[in-house]
Amino acid sequence: MQQMKADVSAGPTVYLHIGTMKTATSAIQRFLRLNREQLNACGAAYPWLSSFHWYPELEADRNAIFMTKAYGTPAFDACVEEVIQCTRQYPTVILSDEKIYQAWINKWDDLILRLLKPLQQAGITLKIIIYLRRQDEYIYSQWQQEVKQRRDVTFRTYMREPGKQAQLDYAGALERLAQIVGEEHLIVRLFEQEQLLGGSVFTDFLTQVGLSTDRAYIDPGHVNERLRDVCLEAKRRLNRYPDFKLKALDDSPSQEQISIAAHFESLLFSIQEELDTQGIGRDRPAFTRRERLRYLARFRKGNAEVARRYLHRADGILFRAPVPDSTRDNEQPIADDEVLYVLSRMLMKQAQQLQKHGLI
Repeated sequence: MQQMKADVSAGPTVYLHIGTMKTATSAIQRFLRLNREQLNACGAAYPWLSSFHWYPELEADRNAIFMTKAYGTPAFDACVEEVIQCTRQYPTVILSDEKIYQAWINKWDDLILRLLKPLQQAGITLKIIIYLRRQDEYIYSQWQQEVKQRRDVTFRTYMREPGKQAQLDYAGALERLAQIVGEEHLIVRLFEQEQLLGGSVFTDFLTQVGLSTDRAYIDPGHVNERLRDVCLEAKRRLNRYPDFKLKALDDSPSQEQISIAAHFESLLFSIQEELDTQGIGRDRPAFTRRERLRYLARFRKGNAEVARRYLHRADGILFRAPVPDSTRDNEQPIADDEVLYVLSRMLMKQAQQLQKHGLI
């Protein structure tokens, strides 16, 4: 494949990757951070912005976190100035944080403008990259993520919470973005294996920003793995008790709280790996086929509009992967004994670690 460098003919460009969540955003961010030198060699940068300090590990990966966490403060403007200065050396600058999409959905209407206006004044183009995931998969994966962190709500209740419909109205969100940055500056991608260039989200992303895809990039490996089925259900029940859940980062948890939550999470992942090794690890479907089709019907019109308007598809088909033939009706729900088994394994593993360190 031909080596590519950032195009400097039209002036510098800032690419703002805003998610959506659960579209390998964490993996993309880790990939960009680990490959900063490779990007620099291609005339691009994924800068660490020193004007805002919150959680160092998050800032290293999610370099656009300042847009929501420093919103309305002098640190926001200082970070934008850093971005502008970065374009003096690198004609392509990449920023990323999936929380921007959520903030946008929640009507932070001037959030993008606060970045766009100073960039335009400096002669810099802003383009927005957004990956979309089919709504049934998005809502389920997002619920899994929130249970993994701190929520104790069931999936059925989660689906009915206010605001979820707006989050999944891609046509509405893109229309508002287009009014700010211009339709020609929106890069809409689909998070489906067969629709990703080369079957890889990294290849797909690099191609969108005009960079080489055949350099010796560092693979970030598995990032933000998900808990499934009975291990997730055990975590959901434990989340009813404050000591077992990772508080929302907005609540500023202590380092001790983060460490304890991460420890329990690691125990659950080790048990999940055991179950997979034994051939009994699985993820029971959240929907029956009829439920899934009924849910997706809510978004059919908007999805067709996105396909035609932003991807120029005359057939109006946005997502191409077949809808799974769920068999949830024929499966038993997660039993209390299954959860009890996971909790007993957690106790045993904890005891083994204490014994290893001579504490019991």
